[in-house]
Amino acid sequence: MAIRPEVVARDRALRTVTRSTTSAIVGAVTLTGAFSTAAAMTFSGRQTTHHQAPPIVPAMAAPAQVAPPAPIVTTQYVRVPYGTYVAYAGATTSAGVSAPAAPGAAAPPPPPPPACVSTPSKPC
Repeated sequence: MAIRPEVVARDRALRTVTRSTTSAIVGAVTLTGAFSTAAAMTFSGRQTTHHQAPPIVPAMAAPAQVAPPAPIVTTQYVRVPYGTYVAYAGATTSAGVSAPAAPGAAAPPPPPPPACVSTPSKPC
């Protein structure tokens, strides 16, 4: 019985992969040994006598923490046609009520009418 060419090609490829993997491992071990030997031969094992002390650095004072500045309260005077009133930042008090109007000021004008929404059955 004859061996098929696909089997021969497969076996040849497997042998090539095996050889290249083995060669890579042997090369890595050889290079590791060469570098290890070179390092061992260049290291004398003795400390040098030329040692200088590091420069003395003066200690700095710790940074001081400072409180942030107090917030600025903005007061705005607004001139309106019916009188003058003072608007405070936020325009409401802590109770949620609007700021009081200036004495002698008239009531504010009524709000504008709502926008017209036109439909086919109810045109504007």
